[in-house]
Amino acid sequence: MSQNIEYNVEYASFARRIIASTIDIIIITLIMIPVGVIFNFLMYDGRQLSDIISTFFNASGGNVDAGELWEFLRSRHIITKWLMMQFITASIIFGFLFWFWIKKDGATPGKMIARCRIVDAKTANSISTKQSIIRAFSYILSAIPFCIGFIMIDFNKRKRGIHDLIAGTVVIKEKKVQKT
Repeated sequence: MSQNIEYNVEYASFARRIIASTIDIIIITLIMIPVGVIFNFLMYDGRQLSDIISTFFNASGGNVDAGELWEFLRSRHIITKWLMMQFITASIIFGFLFWFWIKKDGATPGKMIARCRIVDAKTANSISTKQSIIRAFSYILSAIPFCIGFIMIDFNKRKRGIHDLIAGTVVIKEKKVQKT
């Protein structure tokens, strides 16, 4: 079986994928704002982390060495709380992606609006759960360095980024359905 089987599909352009990603980022941001506000309020007793750290610096006369700062952050569990918030944020983002990729046949809301979806690169069938997980985590590699893994989509015949190559996926443009 050939690995470069060509199907009668049109690959989603870089511009179409940017539009879809922008829509998804807006939706995720709208979800994350209230979640972030609630968790910051609960974790830092209703104060912003920047205010807590500013108060510490001001109380120290602005002259703080790394050891004092580390002790301040450690004693108030600020690093642990920050890491918890990063984990929660990543879980929400990956949960959003996984749910849509699996339940909505490879299409997030942005991809639905842009009329495209993610499919298996070899078969053009729906992607598997394993491919979804690999693809999501591979976004990190596409972003490093300088988002080259995303930019390469515009220069690749099948419009694939590093995350697509690693996960064995491709993004296709949905065909218009003619109503009769």
